Amino acid sequence: MNKVLLSVLSVACLCFSASVNLTGTIHPAGTSDFEFLIQFPESGERQFCLNLSAPPGEVQVTDRSGLPLDYTVKDSAVCTTVPYDFLRYRVYSDSFTSKNASLWTFDLGTSASENISQFSSVVVFPPGTVLKSTNGAVSGEGSSLSIAWEAEGIDTSHKAHIRAGYEVVPAGDSNIAAIILAVLVIFAIPVIHYMVSRHPHKQEEVSTLESNKIFRSLDEVDKEIMREVYNRKGKTTQARIYLETHIPKATLSRRLASLENRGLLVKSKKGNRNLLTLGDALKTG
Repeated sequence: MNKVLLSVLSVACLCFSASVNLTGTIHPAGTSDFEFLIQFPESGERQFCLNLSAPPGEVQVTDRSGLPLDYTVKDSAVCTTVPYDFLRYRVYSDSFTSKNASLWTFDLGTSASENISQFSSVVVFPPGTVLKSTNGAVSGEGSSLSIAWEAEGIDTSHKAHIRAGYEVVPAGDSNIAAIILAVLVIFAIPVIHYMVSRHPHKQEEVSTLESNKIFRSLDEVDKEIMREVYNRKGKTTQARIYLETHIPKATLSRRLASLENRGLLVKSKKGNRNLLTLGDALKTG
């Protein structure tokens, strides 16, 4: 996956703390509805500020149970007191998009008053979106287009900057595009069938994992994790698994440790990332 582009200076030593997960939707009129989930490695009351690249508009800050918290807004920073080890920010604003003729630009910069160890985000764009440019990873198209960004090790003086240029095609044009796509699919089906019939081993590869005795003994959460690693050619990162499965981070860490202890996964370090590969116990099970 492409990482968020960061203009990062050389830093001798940094201690990173909070992790930030952003999910959101951009509406056809350009308004943005975002939810920031911020997890802290240690509990304890302290002041925390979420810094955005533009005025946040409407804001709601809650704790893990959904209880509203008091906050202050100064310029583009939303500050509150951390009650334990978790914060949820809900931001509704039209400040992160701009329009020039038919071209929309989405530009959101995010930093915090504490160093961010891991930043991940998924933003869903309006139906009919035609993407022109982005620094993220694209998934889907048209009525279900979304873009994901990841970054690690963001200190307090820098922002995770996520950008996209796009147009929204009118409904009539979208219908024409859908008809063209349907025609292409009709013609593509015989070709796909021919290719699959020539390469039956692909189907066998998928069934190999599902038929593995050790894999079948796992519960559904562990199976979901193992499928994600397997589908990434037997090697992926912990951050990628979290982004694809949305298993809570604490649960995911415990599950990965258990799978590693059983020899089903092997964990290694690649920079600041935890790299996970299939273990021999699964390969021979």
